[in-house]
Amino acid sequence: MAVTLIKSKLNSIALKYKSCAVVVGKTGVGKSVLISGLCGSNEHFRNTVVHGDVTFCLIDSPGINTLRQTPENWNLLRNALTGTYINTIFVIIKYDSSLERMLEDFNEIRGLMGKFSTKFAVMVSHWDAAQEPNDDFRKICSSFENICSNVIFYSTDSPKNDLADLMYGCICHMSRDKLTISDDEFSTWKEQY
Repeated sequence: MAVTLIKSKLNSIALKYKSCAVVVGKTGVGKSVLISGLCGSNEHFRNTVVHGDVTFCLIDSPGINTLRQTPENWNLLRNALTGTYINTIFVIIKYDSSLERMLEDFNEIRGLMGKFSTKFAVMVSHWDAAQEPNDDFRKICSSFENICSNVIFYSTDSPKNDLADLMYGCICHMSRDKLTISDDEFSTWKEQY
């Protein structure tokens, strides 16, 4: 069974409301697999994770790399980010032996939605592919040290309770905010991407 790791373990705080996070990343990084594994289903938008006495919502989003190909995905992304109050944006990056490629994938997302970067927590999927996990863990954590709140490492066979606990630890330490994207900002996103 794969180990689930986190850069900084945060103690969970029981919130008096149902917290919510958006999951973003490229197609094929495992966003939908993550959500369906934690929720038992994937409604392709809003899903509920039940973890002990805590429940939280995960909102799936279209693959960032599909935005140019499928124009309606722009509206789906905007709705995912602004449709409800959000605590965290989990940026899913697929593990790659090339740290530069991982950073390129992250920077593509940060370039698009950097306005919300204080909400970012990175999740490195496919962690079971790491050949040098101890060295890679240190390098990846160091690379993301000043650009996101935390980094979670997991694979498809990571214990779901551990993963939900680590995610909720990130969620409950971020404020709950109603994110906004003005029409002008939204047009700029589409023009620049």
